[in-house]
Amino acid sequence: MAKKIVRSSIKEDTITKPATPITKPGTKPGKPSPIRRDNPGTKIKPKATAKEVAQQFMELISDSEDVSESLYENAQQAKAILKKRGLTPSDARYMEIRKMLGDPALISDEEKSQPDFKMPKPEFGLLGKFTDWIINKRESIDNLKVAYNAYLDFKSKSLSIPNINTIKNLEEFGDEMDKMTRVQQMNQGLAGVPEEVKNRLNDESINLILRNSKLIKDINKFLGNKGRAFHSSKALQDALSIKLEELEVWSESDYLDYYSKMSNDDAEIIYTDNEILVVDVKNFKGSEKAKDDGYASVEWCICRWSSSWDSYMGSGINKQYFIFNFNLGVSDSRHKMATTITHGGKIREAKDVNDHSIPNVNDYFEKELGL
Repeated sequence: MAKKIVRSSIKEDTITKPATPITKPGTKPGKPSPIRRDNPGTKIKPKATAKEVAQQFMELISDSEDVSESLYENAQQAKAILKKRGLTPSDARYMEIRKMLGDPALISDEEKSQPDFKMPKPEFGLLGKFTDWIINKRESIDNLKVAYNAYLDFKSKSLSIPNINTIKNLEEFGDEMDKMTRVQQMNQGLAGVPEEVKNRLNDESINLILRNSKLIKDINKFLGNKGRAFHSSKALQDALSIKLEELEVWSESDYLDYYSKMSNDDAEIIYTDNEILVVDVKNFKGSEKAKDDGYASVEWCICRWSSSWDSYMGSGINKQYFIFNFNLGVSDSRHKMATTITHGGKIREAKDVNDHSIPNVNDYFEKELGL
C-alpha cells in the first residue's frame, strides 16, 4: 500500500516577511557594507576643499582627453586647435590666455600673497575663441588683452556684450565693442527723448545716430522736440537724415556757399552784412528745397507741409524769411531762424533752428542783428 503523502497546511497566499536586521555595536562586517548602519563599516572621507575642486578642474581641462563636452566645451575646442597645430596645452601662448582669463591654477603663491590681490573670476567661456584667434588667426596677445579689458569693463557696468561665438577675429570683436560703446553713448545721449520716439527708431536711424555720435546733443534736441511729428519709422528716418545733413552742411559750409545755394528762382537774398544772410523765400517749393538741401531746418513745418506754408502766408499777403547767422556755431539754436512778417510789417512768428519761439524778437533782431 502506497504511503500517503501529507502536505503541510500552508496557505499559498501567505507572504513571509524577512526578519528585521540586527546590528551589534563593535561587530565589524567581513567586507565594506554599502549600507550605513548605526556603526558603519567604512570611514567616509571628508569633502574636498574648494581649492582641491578648482585644482582638479584645471587638471582635467589641461591634461585629460576624457572631458565632458557639454561641461568643458571651450577647453575641448582649445585643445583641438592646439592638437591640429601639433601643439600641447603647455604652449606658452595658450598658458598666457589661460592666465589672462583667470585660471586659478596659474596664479602663483607670490601673487596671491600681495596685499591688494583679488582672486579673478574665471572667464573660461572665452577660452576656445581666444585660442583660435591667437593660434589660428595669429593675433597679438597684447591686442587681445586690450580687447579683453574692454570686455571686462562692459561686464562690470552690466552693458550688452557681443556674442563671442559669432565673431570671426579680433578686429571684428573690437568693432563690435566700439559699436556697443556708441550704442551706450546713444542711449545716454537720448535719455530725454520720449520712449515712443525711441521705439520708432529703425536700424537705419540707429546707424545714422551712431555714425554721427559727435552730434548727439543736437540729435537729442531734434528727436525730443519734433520726434513725435513723424508717425512712422521711415518718416522719422528720412527726417533724421535730413537733419544730420543740415548740421553737417552748416559745419562744413561758409557764408559764400549759402549765398550761392540760396540764390534761385524760389528764393532771393535781400540782406548780406556782418556774416548774416537774410533770404526772402517766395513759395513752398523754395522752402522745401532749402530743407532738402540741408540749408533750412527740417523742424520747421513750413518746409515739410504745404498746408503749413499756406497757413503762415495768409493767402500770399505775408512774407517768409530765413535768417542765417554765421557768427554762431551749430550748437547755438539761433544760428538759423525763420520769421513770418505780416502785410502790415509786424513779426507774426519767429522760430529758432529747433522750432522754438524767440522771445523779445523785435529787440533781438534790432539790437543783436541790426535788422
